[in-house]
Amino acid sequence: MSDSPTLSVTMLGAGQEVGRSCCVLQYRGKTIVCDTGVHPAHSGMASLPFIDELDWSTVDAILVTQYAHCPCVWRRLTYLCSFHLDHAAALTYITEKAS
Repeated sequence: MSDSPTLSVTMLGAGQEVGRSCCVLQYRGKTIVCDTGVHPAHSGMASLPFIDELDWSTVDAILVTQYAHCPCVWRRLTYLCSFHLDHAAALTYITEKAS
């Protein structure tokens, strides 16, 4: 899929629930993970997205998108630093796993 013009979207969490947000976008050889949240009703490994479904060595970028729905996000990038657990709490676990 290195140069395919097809966009692939894979949900690793939050497909039909609140929390555990994690969406993988693949396009033209690039892999971007949007959100790395936890599920607030679960604890430990059960709270994480289904992260073992992805080869993390292929990920080019991780974006935390909680405020993407907010029209002021592009004017106030500081909003990207204040995110909720359901969108970003698994980030530290995933970055350790991917390294």
